Amino acid sequence: MGDEIAFSAKYGDWIVIKRTAIVENTKKEEVAAAIASIDSTIRRKAFDFCGINRAAIDEYAKTLAKGKKGSYKNLAEAIGSVKQGQLKETLLRSCDEKLLPVAEAYFLRSLIDAMGFEVDVGTGTLSKIYPELKIAKPRGRFGSKKK
Repeated sequence: MGDEIAFSAKYGDWIVIKRTAIVENTKKEEVAAAIASIDSTIRRKAFDFCGINRAAIDEYAKTLAKGKKGSYKNLAEAIGSVKQGQLKETLLRSCDEKLLPVAEAYFLRSLIDAMGFEVDVGTGTLSKIYPELKIAKPRGRFGSKKK
C-alpha cells in the first residue's frame, strides 16, 4: 500500500471527503492538485464559518476590478482606488465589527482573484499547466447568477 492524502470534515450539514492515493507512479503535480483542492475548500469554509457575507464583499471587489484585469499596474491602481472609509463601511455591512479583520482579509483575496491573479497554488492554474490532470470542480454555485 502506498501513501495517501486524506481530508474529511463534518460540521452540521457541511460534509467533505477528499482522498488521493499516492502510489509509485503518482506524479507530484497530482499531489499538488489534491492539496490545492483541499486548501480551496478549507479557505472558503473558514470565511463562511466566521460569518462574513462573502457575496457582498465579492461584488464590491468586482466593481473595483472592473476593466482592470491582468496586470500588476492595474492591480496597484485598483488597490490605490480603495477609499478607506468606503471600504470599512462596505465591509461593516457584510459582518459584525469584531469580524472586520476577517472581512478585510477576504476583501483583499477577493480583489486579487477578481483581477485574475492567484496567491496560492490553485486548481485553476494547475489545470492550465497540466491539462491532463482531471481536477474535480468544487460543488456549489460560484460566480454571479444570470439575470
